[in-house]
Amino acid sequence: ATSLDEPFETLQLKNRIAELERQLKDAELRAIAFSTMVDIAEKEFKIPIPLFIFGAERINGINKDEYLETYDIENIKQAKELLKQVVDLYNGERPHMSISNFTPNQIHHATTQIKTEKLWKNYYRKQSTIVNSLQD
Repeated sequence: ATSLDEPFETLQLKNRIAELERQLKDAELRAIAFSTMVDIAEKEFKIPIPLFIFGAERINGINKDEYLETYDIENIKQAKELLKQVVDLYNGERPHMSISNFTPNQIHHATTQIKTEKLWKNYYRKQSTIVNSLQD
C-alpha cells in the first residue's frame, strides 16, 4: 500500500527490504532443510557428519551452495532422495582439491595407497606467537 505522493527512493527502499526479508526466509528454510538432511544422513543412512570439526564448514558450504541452492525441497521424501544424490555426487563424482583431484570414493576404495597432496595455496602468512620472549 503506497501512495503516489511517496518519494521514489522510499518505494525502492521498501521493495529492497521486502526482497531481503524474502531472501532471509529462503535462507532459513534452506538451513532447516540442510539440518534435516544431516539428521537423515546420520540416522537412516548411517553416514557420520561431524558438523563442528575443522573443514566441516567448508563441506557444509559446498553442499548448501552447490546443491541446496538449486532445489526446492517440499517434504522429507524429497530431502532423502536429494541427500542420497548429493552424497553420491560429492563422494563419487566431484573431484576434491584436498586429495589431488581424486574423489573420496577413489581414495577409499583404492587397492593400493594413493599419494595425495592439497592442490590449493593459502595466501596468508601464519603469524608466530611469542608467549615468552626469554624462552623463545
